[in-house]
Amino acid sequence: MSIHLEGEVSDKYVLPEDVSITKMASKKFEGWKILYDGKSAGYVKFYFKEDDVFQKHVTIDFKVPIPLRGRHIGRIALAKAIDKSTYTIFVAHLRGSNVASKRSLESIGFVLFDYPGSRQLCLLYKKEEGNN
Repeated sequence: MSIHLEGEVSDKYVLPEDVSITKMASKKFEGWKILYDGKSAGYVKFYFKEDDVFQKHVTIDFKVPIPLRGRHIGRIALAKAIDKSTYTIFVAHLRGSNVASKRSLESIGFVLFDYPGSRQLCLLYKKEEGNN
C-alpha cells in the first residue's frame, strides 16, 4: 500500500520510517499500538464483523492523541496495519464532521460508498489478492 503525503513536504509531517506498530494481544480485535519516536502514539484496531453487505469484513477504530494529530501518524500507522492484517475488506464508519479521518482514509486508498442503513459516512478499502 502506498502512503500518500498530501501537500508540501515540511517539518510538520513525519516520515513513514518514523512510525512503527506493534501487535496488541486481544481476543476481541486485531490491533496495533502506534509508536512515534519510540513513544506511544495511539492505536489501530480492526473488529471482525459479518453482515449482509460484505459478509466477512472488519470495521476500523484508530486514534492518535490530540498533540500528535495533523502529522500523518494515523494514516501511516493504518496503512502499515492493513498491510500486516490477514483481513481483506476494511470498512470505516465516520461522523460527517470528521474531515481529518476521511482525508486520511482516502489518502491511503479508501473510497466513499453507500452502506445500507448507516447514517454515517462509510469508506471502503479492499486489499488486492496476494497482498497479505
